[in-house]
Amino acid sequence: MIPPITKVPSAVGLFRFSAITWNPHLIHYNRDVAMSEGHENIVVHSHLHGSYLLQVLMAWAGPRARITKFGWQNKRAVLVGEQVTCSGTVVDISDAGTVECKVEEHNQAGELCANGWATVLLPRRSS
Repeated sequence: MIPPITKVPSAVGLFRFSAITWNPHLIHYNRDVAMSEGHENIVVHSHLHGSYLLQVLMAWAGPRARITKFGWQNKRAVLVGEQVTCSGTVVDISDAGTVECKVEEHNQAGELCANGWATVLLPRRSS
């Protein structure tokens, strides 16, 4: 089991993520616009879900590990202030030191928000 991490996206964090990713869509940092487009609040960016899943992998694997393959699918929207928990499982280990993992992000109601997979190259232990 890959230990879970919990995230609570804030309005300031989403504004900053919009800035660093050059994402001008106002639903990610302007509540009035998000609501005018049918959302209940500011919407978390689709790529931030992937970032959260990568963060849970790196927290588990450590700074010397490398993620060599990664993919994810968003399943449902997350709004500013909603708590999400990311966790994962190891599904295969190779002799070459690569680990195949599945990762998931759930909201506080337990609903699946995003799921993905990764190949992680773990550092070799010195003898």
